Amino acid sequence: MPALVWFKRDLRLTDHAAVHAARQGAPDQPLRGLYIAEPGLWALPDAAAQHWAFVRESLL
Repeated sequence: MPALVWFKRDLRLTDHAAVHAARQGAPDQPLRGLYIAEPGLWALPDAAAQHWAFVRESLL
């Protein structure tokens, strides 16, 4: 069964606590990432169109 990591704001693959934990728990299993775009998160005052563009590009 693949390990699943939910990426919220931090999309790094290296030096990421959840990725590291998933690797430790299932070292021989595939790792799957999940990102859910939350409109409410992107509507916050500290979010900007440039941030979403960077996340979108990183995900692609």
